[in-house]
Amino acid sequence: MDHLKSLSLQAVGIFVAGVVLSVFAFDYSWKQKQSAWVEQLRQEALEDTLILVGKLEVAEREMLGILSMFRSTGRVEEGAFQTYVFPLLNRNDFIDGFQWAPMVQHDQLDEFIQKMKSEGRPRFRILQKGNRAVPNAELNDEEYFPLLFTLDKRSGQDEIGFNLSSDPQAQQAIYDARDSGFLSSMETMEADESGDKKIRIHVYAPFYDHYPIPEFLAERRANFLGVIHGIYHVEKMVRDMVAPYMHKGMNLVVYKGFDQDRKLFGRLWENPKTEFQTPVNFANSRWLLVWQADYNFLGGPDLSVPFWLGGSLFGGAFLLAVIFQMLASRTRHVENLVNIRTGELTEANLHLTEEVSAREKAEMDLLAAKDEAEVANRAKSVFLANMSHEIRTPMNAILGYSQIMIRRRDLPTWMKKNISNILSSGNHLLQIINDILDISKIEAGKMEVHKVDFDLNRLLQEIDWMISPKAREKQLSLSVSSPGEGNRIVFGDELKLRQTLINLLDNAVKFTDQGWVSLSVTERAEGWYHFKIEDTGRGMTADFAERLYRPFQQETERLKRGGTGLGLAISKKQVELMGGDLKCDSTQEEGSRFAFTLQLPPGSEEGLISSDASEGNLRKQNGDTIHALIVDDDPMSREILESILNGAGVATRTAADGMEALAMIDSAIPDLVFMDMRMPAMNGADTIRAIRMKYSGMKNIIGISASALDDERLHYLSQGCREFIPKPFGVDDVLSCVSRIMRVTTPPKPRDALADKVEAPALSISDSWRKRIVNAAGMHNMTELKQCCNELASQGANGKALSAALELLVSNYDTKGILKLLQTIPESNER
Repeated sequence: MDHLKSLSLQAVGIFVAGVVLSVFAFDYSWKQKQSAWVEQLRQEALEDTLILVGKLEVAEREMLGILSMFRSTGRVEEGAFQTYVFPLLNRNDFIDGFQWAPMVQHDQLDEFIQKMKSEGRPRFRILQKGNRAVPNAELNDEEYFPLLFTLDKRSGQDEIGFNLSSDPQAQQAIYDARDSGFLSSMETMEADESGDKKIRIHVYAPFYDHYPIPEFLAERRANFLGVIHGIYHVEKMVRDMVAPYMHKGMNLVVYKGFDQDRKLFGRLWENPKTEFQTPVNFANSRWLLVWQADYNFLGGPDLSVPFWLGGSLFGGAFLLAVIFQMLASRTRHVENLVNIRTGELTEANLHLTEEVSAREKAEMDLLAAKDEAEVANRAKSVFLANMSHEIRTPMNAILGYSQIMIRRRDLPTWMKKNISNILSSGNHLLQIINDILDISKIEAGKMEVHKVDFDLNRLLQEIDWMISPKAREKQLSLSVSSPGEGNRIVFGDELKLRQTLINLLDNAVKFTDQGWVSLSVTERAEGWYHFKIEDTGRGMTADFAERLYRPFQQETERLKRGGTGLGLAISKKQVELMGGDLKCDSTQEEGSRFAFTLQLPPGSEEGLISSDASEGNLRKQNGDTIHALIVDDDPMSREILESILNGAGVATRTAADGMEALAMIDSAIPDLVFMDMRMPAMNGADTIRAIRMKYSGMKNIIGISASALDDERLHYLSQGCREFIPKPFGVDDVLSCVSRIMRVTTPPKPRDALADKVEAPALSISDSWRKRIVNAAGMHNMTELKQCCNELASQGANGKALSAALELLVSNYDTKGILKLLQTIPESNER
């Protein structure tokens, strides 16, 4: 019980302390916000005061401008006066009028009146206060200031001849202006059009017969000629100059000097929340501005923070007190339940033992399922590797023989066309196989980047040549723009970039029925290139765009166009592996735009693979013949590889297994060994180890296999292969590999007899024709080349001559000679 009371007292103490602290915090925060709000009013009042000061200075300068006009013309003329003053009165509603009054000495008064009458004012006379006419004999002042020029908007305005100095207050203001050389002012209470009395400021500007203004008082009095009199409506002046800038909740009262009995404008609030004073000067008269504000100004002080702070502290203290009180209240209850809970705990312990056993069994089941998943994943990888091997082996024969046959010049056109179709279909099937393997590598996280030096512009040109026939077949315009002229050697993964661009362009052509397709590459910064593929095709729905990069995803309409639905998923991952991000912007029926940016730093030309490696006989650097040994259990693979190497001048021998290969090496050591890594009995790795044990200096071993997964390639390289070439073989891949390893030289090729026979001294060709013929020659499309010759023959003398020059080369299937001829023909402007 004592313990419970202690806890209760603590709760009360915490609550009281929290209340005190919250009140203190609220009061402190409230004062801070109040001070900040008052400071905002002070800043706003100062800003509005500066605005008023600026506009009052403008009003003074406008009045002084009348004097400047008189000085500049050298005469005081009514026409010039009205021309200057009239716009000021129209523009400023708070100016009631301007007047000019010369100073006339008493002894000159009669002469002055006669002069005015002779100048067209026959009824001119001197009027005293109240526009009262007084006989000259009764005028006894030393000086008079009769009005000569006036423009006045007031009703009951002063008449011409009215003596300004007849009012003692005005006379004193005039003399103050004369003696000081500056503006002087006085205020009057006058009735306006509605009969209400309003305060007006009368400003006097002295005019001297000397400029600059005389320095000494006696000189100023001696040269004094008269005054400009300006009448200003105070209420309109303040409302026009400063009221538009005042915030809601602000009030302004203006006093003359510091005497709050001489109010010029406004009415004081009785209970303002804050008040602030600022002085200003107008016409050498000091005004006191009293700024007031209530809580409508800027919404008043921000009370959210004080209430939040005080409320939070109060709530926290209350919550803490409640917690302590609850602890105190529950202590006894807990003690009473201890015995009950002890019994329940014993029973729960039995249940816990059962649950632990069940959890252990679940964990064992989970581990078993994980092992099964890993076994299934390994089985999947083994299956894919075996399927790749089993499919690539016959594909090697199909594509290999097709590549060999299509390079022959003695075949008829129809046969070359059929072989080209076989090659195209085989490559398409190979691409599908590669896509399936690529997506498997992506899912397993085993896809890697392989960077080499390559010519970006050449890559773009090759892609242009590859896609152009497909675009032309659909009558689409294809545009491929490079980042600059000449070679653009960069360092990156050429294979993945090529595959990505071909995938995107092939999709663009496939899903575009009319219009154009473009690929543009620009260099954003040194080593950073932006790739953009655009088309005017069907576009895609928003629903499909969300799952665009998922494997095996195709729209219903797109299923009619073919494909596996893997290309974009692979392209997305390949771009990410190369350090970019593939983005898509597509609108249905308006086309699609794919773009990504890659860092491709400058590369070295020394790392480039020579494009001539497949165009002549390969020799060692000393000119000797290269000798190669081909080891493969598949006879067709041996025959294809032997044909490719023999065609390049490489002497070959073949072996069907590892034992036969070792025997051949014993008889004559070759320069190169092409080793199939998957052979029965003695596989490639075992054969390589046997070779290395006997001939340690023999390192030029090239692994070949239809097993083309990345981990298999790395495994073969780790087994002693210097390079690895997957099946099916590409002619350029094989010969380029030989060129790199042997650092071969290509002997000078004999000049092409047919190309030499063709002369083109006066020929010219347009860019569109050149591109069309180059694409056809690059694809060995003889039908298209013959069609070009027929069309050129009907296009004037130049076309006929160009057609005749090409026909000899076309009839002999000399596509290289055609390309060589085009290099010698200048470009024309014809289409």
